[in-house]
Amino acid sequence: MAQHVFAWLAGYGQVVMPWAPYRLERLPGNDRAVLCTRTGVWGSSRVIVEVPAGGGPLTIRRLGWSPFRQYVVELLPGKARPHLPSPPAQGWQLQCELFVTAWPEGFAMRSVDSFPPPFDLEGPRDSYLWIQGPVTASELPPLAEMKTDEQEVVGLLEGSRGPIAEFRYEFDGEPHLMFQSVIAYVDDQALVVTGQCQPEERELTLRGVRQLADNLQACPPPAEVDTAPAG
Repeated sequence: MAQHVFAWLAGYGQVVMPWAPYRLERLPGNDRAVLCTRTGVWGSSRVIVEVPAGGGPLTIRRLGWSPFRQYVVELLPGKARPHLPSPPAQGWQLQCELFVTAWPEGFAMRSVDSFPPPFDLEGPRDSYLWIQGPVTASELPPLAEMKTDEQEVVGLLEGSRGPIAEFRYEFDGEPHLMFQSVIAYVDDQALVVTGQCQPEERELTLRGVRQLADNLQACPPPAEVDTAPAG
């Protein structure tokens, strides 16, 4: 069954609005093309959204046989929501109801069953990125203490919008790393950018955390107006 989504992709002047559950990933060697997969009770349907070789608006091309091509993605002109920025003319951007940011290279965008967050990003060998919040910034512990008892602080790394904490721990007997970065949102709210990986994917995952944090743009929805009659 198709589900409403709370996060999507925007790029090359259009919005790529997927149907959940979805997975969006760049095609190797072609940054202007995205493989979009929706998996349901009838199997997986896949399409490629791409910029035509001669330029122009994005197009949808079916990949293999699919019973529900029309329920994989939709291409929308203009803004996805009135309070969000227009899709970039070049390149890709991750968008949701509350913020926009860059799409880190090497990671696929996926819908999640439980939220927030409304999506996560999956990389090689169980490396993941996600964004939590908004949360009350004044209630957060110091960055180096945003960990479980099993995690050990490696250090604080420099970031363009604040420090990034690095932790190490074991999961299923294998060494893992985690990164945390807190980015101011609005008022006393903040977003927490997190990455986790095995040591072999440290550089890719840390670069992804930096890309998300450096390009995070707060887009709070306009305040709702109470239209209920007085009395």
